[in-house]
Amino acid sequence: MKIICFIIALSFFACAQSVSTELKNCQKVNPTTQGCLECFNIATSQWDSVLNIAYKELRNKLAPPLQEKLKLSQTAWLSFRDKEISFLNDAFAYNQKTTGSEVQLYRSEYVMNLTKDRVLLLQEYLKGIKDISEDGSP
Repeated sequence: MKIICFIIALSFFACAQSVSTELKNCQKVNPTTQGCLECFNIATSQWDSVLNIAYKELRNKLAPPLQEKLKLSQTAWLSFRDKEISFLNDAFAYNQKTTGSEVQLYRSEYVMNLTKDRVLLLQEYLKGIKDISEDGSP
């Protein structure tokens, strides 16, 4: 599956829409459990790329003291994400013994959504900052 957006050429807003569309298309073409797992893995990687764009774009809009606070926030989120994935891996590994491969799909979707949700949050921050700059307000 090729991502439509080229990370440097388009804004992360367009990239985010592209990831969602490509995930749906991938799952239509690959409806098996293994195919859907592959689609989620690809989408997770793409969301991670879009996250990097969103973070950099937001960081560039901020004054240095706020850039440092954003960096601390992002570092804390990355730690949370990693701990959450570790928990999910353990919890779903236990459940898979009794419920089968469907659990793998849930786990993969949850992992993808962790990054997707962070992207959408950074997008909202950026919208707010753009609105402030358009008003001329600090």
